[in-house]
Amino acid sequence: MSSSIFLFSLPRSGSTYLQRVLATSNDIYTTDEPWVALSLMYSIDNKVYAEYGDQDCKRAMVDFFDKHDIGEFKRSIIKGLCEYYSKIAGGNKYFLDKTPRNLLIANDLCDYAPDGSKFIFLVRHPVAVIESMFKTWGKGGWIYHKYKIDLEVGLESLVKCIKRTKDSNDSLIISYEALVLNPEEHEKIISDFLDVEVDLKGFGNIILDGCMGDPNRNDEIVKTKSELECGWEAIITNSFRKYMICKYVESIGCENFRVLGYNYDSTLLKVKHADVTWQRGLFRDLAYYFYGLFYIAAQPRMAADALARFFKGRKLYIFR
Repeated sequence: MSSSIFLFSLPRSGSTYLQRVLATSNDIYTTDEPWVALSLMYSIDNKVYAEYGDQDCKRAMVDFFDKHDIGEFKRSIIKGLCEYYSKIAGGNKYFLDKTPRNLLIANDLCDYAPDGSKFIFLVRHPVAVIESMFKTWGKGGWIYHKYKIDLEVGLESLVKCIKRTKDSNDSLIISYEALVLNPEEHEKIISDFLDVEVDLKGFGNIILDGCMGDPNRNDEIVKTKSELECGWEAIITNSFRKYMICKYVESIGCENFRVLGYNYDSTLLKVKHADVTWQRGLFRDLAYYFYGLFYIAAQPRMAADALARFFKGRKLYIFR
């Protein structure tokens, strides 16, 4: 029976690159981003909006699990998921699940995954993550609101899981910057951890063709040492960004920066000393910021989906 590997990271942290590296092994089967575990687990502890009425569902579940063991319920779901992964792994030693937003359920996966499961935590400098998000998905605009849950809740979950599992033989912490700059060293570390053979030079032969994930996932992107170490500073182009990124760094805190393997004081110093003389993009960023506040409060996508269904002649029901 195959075991599962869960790769945890924030979006834009190099998880697709690492996934392709892992897929060079003949013992590891993977697909693009399945999102299956998230769809099964998230709604157990968190509010969602659905036609079946999630408010009533939550009340009933709270009542039910007051009398029964919710941990055993979660264990059963994750065990079933891993058994399914094993079936589609085609006899390979491992199935690799790389879904960045799995960080929202990472504690449950770490707690209840079957014996033999492996957990890889891929970290990247938090401000570099923001810079890459904005560049890749926002054309350089301030789109923090779209990925707020990742940058705040996701990061908090990543830190908690690293703290909990750092001494376990089933977990491995990898720095994206170190992986790119020292590939040979990490090739051995990864191979020894999983007891498989991976080939970092061969990742370019791995093609991922799913609908989710990095839009550039099949490109061979090589970053230089200077780009990795200093590239994120280019995101601070005006006083608004300087203020917001400073607050974000402060919200993470010195201890969490240490857990992730980065220096809090030097990061904060670089942000505070960034040159914003020309105030590039200030008005556009302010527009994005206030639009983001509206978007989070009003959730216009739900209304747009309802209108689309109405004009297609479909029946509409209350989401609650």
